[in-house]
Amino acid sequence: MNNEDICNLDKLPKYFAEVGQKRVCVIGCGAVGSIVAELLVKIGIKKLYLIDFDNFEKENIYKSSSIYDIECDAGKNKAIVLADRINSIFGMEIHGIASSVTNFGPGVLASFDVIILALDNYAAKIYVNQIWKTIPDKDRPLLVFGGTFEDIAQCYCIDGRSICLRDTVNEELLKNPLIRASCTGINYKPGYIISEHIRTSALASMTCAVMMVDACKNYILNKNYDLMNKDIVYNSLQIRITTQVNKKICYDCIHYHPINDVRVLGNLDVFHSTVGDLLDEVTSDLGSLEYEICAPIKEFANVEYKNIIKSDYCACCGTKLHGIYKHEFSIRYSQLLCDHCRNENKIVGDITKKKDAECIMAFTIDCDEELKCRTLYDIGFGIGSYITVKCMGPGTDAMDRDINIYTYCCGGDVRLLDVVTEMED
Repeated sequence: MNNEDICNLDKLPKYFAEVGQKRVCVIGCGAVGSIVAELLVKIGIKKLYLIDFDNFEKENIYKSSSIYDIECDAGKNKAIVLADRINSIFGMEIHGIASSVTNFGPGVLASFDVIILALDNYAAKIYVNQIWKTIPDKDRPLLVFGGTFEDIAQCYCIDGRSICLRDTVNEELLKNPLIRASCTGINYKPGYIISEHIRTSALASMTCAVMMVDACKNYILNKNYDLMNKDIVYNSLQIRITTQVNKKICYDCIHYHPINDVRVLGNLDVFHSTVGDLLDEVTSDLGSLEYEICAPIKEFANVEYKNIIKSDYCACCGTKLHGIYKHEFSIRYSQLLCDHCRNENKIVGDITKKKDAECIMAFTIDCDEELKCRTLYDIGFGIGSYITVKCMGPGTDAMDRDINIYTYCCGGDVRLLDVVTEMED
C-alpha cells in the first residue's frame, strides 16, 4: 500500500476530512505521547506539531510507539525522530520541535484547536495551565491530558471555562512540582531522591493514549462532548467515568486570567526581531515614547523568574561579567564563567544563591544599545509570549498620571512552528 492508498478518503471513515482540518499539538513524546502522535495521524489529523526536549533511549522502547527504531533513534530528540518516522511512513508534514514547553507562550498555544499534554513533569503541566488560562475564552483550545500508574490510565479533557488542570492534580504532588513519573519509574529531578520506584505498564500507556485520542476526535466532531471536565479512569478491569470535577480554590485561577485585548505585531517574531525592533513597533502603535516594556515573567516549580541579567560576577573567581543579557530562567552555568575559568573547566556553584547580578525588570526607548541589539528570544520571550507594556497617560504631574497597560504578541511567531526544529532551553 502506497501513501496515496493510506490517505484515500474513499477507504477511510467519513470523519477524516473534518478531523484533518484541525491543528493539534502534542507536548511530550514519550511512552504515551509517541502512541498519541501515531494514532492522531491514523484518525486523520494532518496539522500536527510535536514538542519534547528529551532524547529517545533504548529503554524507552518498552512502552513507546513501535514506530521508533531502537537502534537508529537512540540518543536523538524524541519529537524530531517521531515526526520524521511518521512523515516517512505516511507521507505527511508533521513538525517536530526539540524544546522545553517553557519556550512557548499563549500566542502560539491559541493557534491550536487541541493541545494534548503527555508530560511526566508536574511543574511543566502547571506551566502550560498558567499560560493556557491567559488565552481569550474564544481562542482557548481544548486541553487533553492524563497519566498512568502501574496498570491504571487516567484522562481528562477540559475547556478552561469551569475548571482548569490544577483542579485535577493531587495537592501533595504540587508540593514537589519537580517530581517526574517517567518511563523508567517515579523520580525527582537530580538532587531529589525517593525510594519508591514504580514502572507503569505498556498496557496503561497504550490505553491512556487511546483515551486521549478518542477524546480529541469526539470533541472535534461534537462540541458538546459529554465527557468534558470529567475524570476518565481505566483500571484494567473496567472504564469508570466519574462525576464532573469539582472546582477548587485554585492559585492559577486567582493569578492568571484571560487577556482579551492582545495587539498583534505582524512584522515581528521572537527569533529574528530585536528589542530595538519591538521598541519601534510599540512606539508607532502607541504614538508615544513614555512607556516601558516589562521583562517576561515565568513561574516554574513554585519559583517566579522576572529579570533579565545584565551583568554578574564569575561564579568561580569573581571577575565582573558584562553584557550577559539573558533571562534568569534560561541562564546557564557556563554563562557565569569568565573565559579563564571556562577554559579551565572549573566547577560552578549554585547560581540561585548569588545576589550580585545587575538585573533589568523593564526597559524603555532609552535602554542600552547592546540590549537593543538582542533578539526577543535571547532576553526570555518565548514563541508566542504576551508582551506587557505600561504606558503613561496624559498629564503634567507624573504622580497623578494614569498607567495604561497594553498586551502585545508577535504575529510571526506562529509561522515559526513550521521552520524551527530545535530551540535552546
